[in-house]
Amino acid sequence: MRTFEFRLYPNKEQSRRLMACLAESRKLFNEMLAQMKQQYEQDGTFPSKYDLTAQFKGRGGEYVPATTVQMLADRLSKSLKRFLAARELGIPDVGFPRFYRTSQKTLRRKQRRLCRRKKGSNRRRKAARSTAQTHLKIARQRRDFHFKTAKLYAERYQLIAVEKLTILNMVQNHSLAKSIMDASWGAFLAILEEKAERAGHQVIRVNPRFTSQKCHKCGEIVQKSLSVRTHICPFCGYIADRDVNAAKNILKRARPGHGLQESTYTDGCSVS
Repeated sequence: MRTFEFRLYPNKEQSRRLMACLAESRKLFNEMLAQMKQQYEQDGTFPSKYDLTAQFKGRGGEYVPATTVQMLADRLSKSLKRFLAARELGIPDVGFPRFYRTSQKTLRRKQRRLCRRKKGSNRRRKAARSTAQTHLKIARQRRDFHFKTAKLYAERYQLIAVEKLTILNMVQNHSLAKSIMDASWGAFLAILEEKAERAGHQVIRVNPRFTSQKCHKCGEIVQKSLSVRTHICPFCGYIADRDVNAAKNILKRARPGHGLQESTYTDGCSVS
């Protein structure tokens, strides 16, 4: 079957209606997702795409046609099936634990105790030693997690694609700095590189430009803030989790011949 692609040039009123449709579609998608979670928590089952379509029939309002509601239900159902299949195959879903944040109350209490002790006293030295031990425990927990996670990925996958992030610039954002430093991405990448080299595999860094904004399906740029966690493309209708869309773009850039891949990190180079 032959398909054709045309570019539209909407006027202001048409653009307003298209953006209203996109905003309402995002709202409906999130409501459908919440409904799926609620039903699973209640009886351990998920609603089918037909159940969702029936439940949200007529909820599109003025700007969202019934076919779009059906499409949203269908895409959400397919995404769920892919996620469950990945879980059955044992594909890991790894997030970075916040070791520093979880120990902040303990650290705060010990540091206040340290400040109350007289300088040069045995009690101050004891309090300083206790505070240092907590910092050491956090560092060891983080390092242990890094090694175990890196070993899992390095042995399982022949090619691992990551973004070439400038971490020192990213920590200038005071809202994210503590979380970024807590995750310690640079240290993790250094360990991952070493593990991959020993396994004979590759770690490739790619240009991070527009990896989360670019649609994996059609290649169009879809601007969204960091708080928007779902990628909804108004050009081709592709809907996916923001991180899934970005991961597909990163993997695509890492494949040979793309032109946006950076040098591989399997030659012992350090990662900053």
